Formats: sequence, structure tokens, C-alpha cells
Amino acid sequence: MSMFVPEMSAGDLTSGQTGRAGEALAMYNLEMFGVQAEIIRTRGCDLWCMAADGMLFTAEVKTCSVPFFNDLNSRTKTYKYNIGSTPQRASDVHVFVALDIMGALFVPTSELPQGGGKMYKARHLDRSLTEPSLQHCLSLLKDNKKAA
Repeated sequence: MSMFVPEMSAGDLTSGQTGRAGEALAMYNLEMFGVQAEIIRTRGCDLWCMAADGMLFTAEVKTCSVPFFNDLNSRTKTYKYNIGSTPQRASDVHVFVALDIMGALFVPTSELPQGGGKMYKARHLDRSLTEPSLQHCLSLLKDNKKAA
């Protein structure tokens, strides 16, 4: 199932459209797994979220509309995201979205590398990994809030 009209593909979107579509897909996944989400417009944070147990957290959504191929001899889809430097990261969770395959991967911000970029192969963004990655984030956030 595609969310694009037949004459349009993910690669045809402007950067603003790509970002908003990614936020919508991330929000859809959160809602499907029992997390309420609201889109907000603030630097370093795209979604305010509330888990079923009432825990509040924020999410930054990073969206890629189409993959690029790292190696000319390889046809492995790879998605590249700009995640900014560590001091600029204000959210609790990052959501990496691949629009062309409708994939979403949830990653605790604390587990991201120091640098400004992150790449994922298509297999990491498979829809079967969406819920486990979200559950990992929720579990880590709960543990961190208990320790605080």
C-alpha cells in the first residue's frame, strides 16, 4: 500500500513535504502501538508523545524519501540521515523514516553516535522492527526516569 497518488513517488516530494510525511508516518506508528503523539514545531523536537502508562517523551523525526547506493557494485538500499551534533539534540528519541518502504526505526537519542550523520541499510528499517525498536526506547526511557 502506498500513501502517494499514482503520478507521484517519494522521490518527487520537496524537503518540507518529505519531513511532514515522515512525521505523519512516525506518528501513525506511535499511535498504532498505543502511544499518543502530537506534531509540534520546535527546534530539535517534532513530536510530543505520551505512552500508555502516562510517561511523556519527545521525538525528533528524520526522514529519507529514497535510498542511495553506497557502493556502485552493490544494490543494497542505504538511507542517509543528518542527525546534527550531540549538543543540538533535544529529544528523547529519534525516529528514522524511509518513505519509499514505509519503514520507521525508533532509536534512543542516547544511543546515537557523536557525529552529524547516520546511515541505515533497508533491512534495519523493515516494518517488522518498528515495534521492537519502539519498545526498546520506552523501556530505556522508563529505566532512566526511575534512576533520576
